[in-house]
Amino acid sequence: MASRKRAASKGRAATIPPRQESSVPPSHPGSSLNVRLVLVALVVAACLYAVFRAFQGSEKPKDFKVQEISAFTGEDKACGGFSAWGIAPIGKDKVVLADTNHSRLLVFDRQGKFIRQWGGLGKGPLKFHEPSGMTSGNKGDAYVMDAWNGAVKGFDENGKEVLDLELGDNSGFYGPRGIAFDGQNFVIADTGSHRVVIISPKDNIVAAFGKMGKGSGEFNGPLDVAADGKGNYYVADSGNNRMQWLNAEGKVLKTFNYDGSVPAVAVDKEGRIYVAISSNDSRVRVYDSKGGYLGDLKDQNGSGAAFGDVHSMNISGDDVLMISGGSRVSMFQLPAGNNPAN
Repeated sequence: MASRKRAASKGRAATIPPRQESSVPPSHPGSSLNVRLVLVALVVAACLYAVFRAFQGSEKPKDFKVQEISAFTGEDKACGGFSAWGIAPIGKDKVVLADTNHSRLLVFDRQGKFIRQWGGLGKGPLKFHEPSGMTSGNKGDAYVMDAWNGAVKGFDENGKEVLDLELGDNSGFYGPRGIAFDGQNFVIADTGSHRVVIISPKDNIVAAFGKMGKGSGEFNGPLDVAADGKGNYYVADSGNNRMQWLNAEGKVLKTFNYDGSVPAVAVDKEGRIYVAISSNDSRVRVYDSKGGYLGDLKDQNGSGAAFGDVHSMNISGDDVLMISGGSRVSMFQLPAGNNPAN
């Protein structure tokens, strides 16, 4: 419409209407002062509101102190360097790592001693295509989200396959990365389809929540999910820079917003929630079972840099927090009860 108006006026001189004298009477000298006072009040109110919004839902930083057990890489071990995504407890006292770039799983003890590996790029038994999130079952087994093979694969600590659950071509999954186990079913962060899916070990979809978006119960590239076994699911809604807490029906109970993306989330048997935040000040924020802020994860010496950037987290039944961050793994003993060891 605007282009037609310009074309119609081409070649014609612009007509400027004659100036009209204003019929508005001059204002009272005091009215100008009143207007200025109102404007100042509005500016002050806007600033106060901005400060309120900046601190709304945020917490005054404090420490949640934990005891470091070990920190290791693969550079000095027979397995060589790794690019870790998922991490989970396996067996009684071991940890299994999804090395996504090398399409393999690696098993270590809690002090970082390398034990064994299996896998390779491909489709079929003991093969992976970008293994990603990991979780543990009830019998010491561990399960990995085989993202581009569209499968959940389970193993015991010796590498014996105990489950090969193909998600199916018509199930709507696209590049799922995160996985949890709620005691009965798997809970999957279906990253590319922007949803959370609950699926049984027999490949029956129990429920699916969400779609792409910014609204409550919507997601943007969720990377991880955790389950407390009591019908609560915690979703790392990474692209929306938040964590959403859902109940068993998919209703959002709480939303936690941050200044960076959320790559990982975990929950321990006390119900404490751990949220990794990736920003200029990467950190792990810890909440109690009701969502009350407990502090930011620090080792006993007060250093928060011991775990570096976080890619995945998981927690054993005896409260050992396992964190993978690319080429590094860190392990911490969590304090008993709901209070941090300040």
